[in-house]
Amino acid sequence: MGVTESMDLVSVIIPHYKVDMIYLRICLESIIAQTWQNLEIIIVDDGNEADMAVQIDKMALMDERISVLHQKNSGVSVARNAAMKAARGAWITFCDPDDWMSPDKVETLLSCAKKNRADIVFGRYHQLVNDKDLEQDCDREFVFEAGGGIEELIRKLLLINGIVQLEKMIFKLAVVWGGIYSRDILELVRFPERMHPVEDEIFNLYALKNARKVVFVGKKLHYYRNNAGIGVMRNFQANTLQNYQYAEWERQRFLEKRYGAAEKYFNSKEVAFRSLKILIILCKSYFFHSSNPESYRIRKTRLTKYIQENMPYFRNIRAKDILSEKDCLKYLCFWGMLKGKVYFPLELCWHGTGNRGNKSK
Repeated sequence: MGVTESMDLVSVIIPHYKVDMIYLRICLESIIAQTWQNLEIIIVDDGNEADMAVQIDKMALMDERISVLHQKNSGVSVARNAAMKAARGAWITFCDPDDWMSPDKVETLLSCAKKNRADIVFGRYHQLVNDKDLEQDCDREFVFEAGGGIEELIRKLLLINGIVQLEKMIFKLAVVWGGIYSRDILELVRFPERMHPVEDEIFNLYALKNARKVVFVGKKLHYYRNNAGIGVMRNFQANTLQNYQYAEWERQRFLEKRYGAAEKYFNSKEVAFRSLKILIILCKSYFFHSSNPESYRIRKTRLTKYIQENMPYFRNIRAKDILSEKDCLKYLCFWGMLKGKVYFPLELCWHGTGNRGNKSK
């Protein structure tokens, strides 16, 4: 396989903050060994301690195509935006420092993009723990064009799904490390700098809006390490609630720009159920996370207030809407507890009776 047109420079962006240097080395070695060699590799040192920053600089000596940007700790979005500003490539792709790439990832995605004249190409990925996509690799390509096809992809992101299933193969829309992007569609697209997680989802909303053609490739081209101990769902973050609120504002701003008024989109039963999905994420990652230090009483009050003030469509959910969903019994139970303000089973499930947050009531 090969790209027969002019040699296109691909910029590979790697934000780094407190990730084990062993993982970074594996990541870099996989990129250096790509069959597509016309690369620039940009590592952003996002305010690591001095000794780790020095190690990153030394690791950059592995290959002349690697450059390092140093900045004070500002978050993954600021880091990626800085790299995008410095990037010279006609194409941009991303890799987290604890992941790595198949040897032909860049060439496969770039070749597909040029053959189909696509603006974005997504590949599949290996999830190293609990991988649910067990379908074999294939060379199938699935094309989505501006209008109906890409509009459906945007809807999947707005509905807190972001999963595209094509002939039993699973693709993730809510991440950026799965694809390659034409620089042409990213001139005004940047990561929102005041939120994490969800920044990838907002970035892809605007990238998809600008795209004329998007292609999904059936090959698994990325290795996603979801057991490295740095995941947002594992590590409690005190600003999670604020970040999800920012994300919801960003979604509504996107809808207002694209459709004129958010209400035209957010009044459907489908989107009312979306509120429940957001609350499940927040209960697990914040309200009843095992490391949340707040008392049960405070967390219960905050959850009730959050539903009242930030989930206006939650009250529109009906049992029959839930029964039409996959895993409906789990969702029905969760909805019933939230509606009745019976939170203690969630406390037992996620927070644990022996943790600090359960002592003071």
